Amino acid sequence: MARNKTERKYLPIETRRELFKLKRVNTLRTRLGLTQRDFWNPLGITQSGGSRYENDVRGVPEAVWSLLRLQWVEGVDIFLLKRTDVTPICRISFEGGRHV
Repeated sequence: MARNKTERKYLPIETRRELFKLKRVNTLRTRLGLTQRDFWNPLGITQSGGSRYENDVRGVPEAVWSLLRLQWVEGVDIFLLKRTDVTPICRISFEGGRHV
């Protein structure tokens, strides 16, 4: 079965910042024209985990909000950042590659 691939839409940074202030992840994602998988994957979050955030089953941690802002609002490719660059921004502690 063919998968319906959505095309990423360009939104001016001012619009992305306004959408981010609403704290509604699914609104930002759909306005960007991204599937859940394409939106959450760069953050290391599965589609099902992202779905839980979008449907308020789980609250979005502040660290994830920071990564969302960097990746989708400010346009920083967080895949290229080193852990030492991201850790101070998100205030995440890592031990042995696992989040603690």
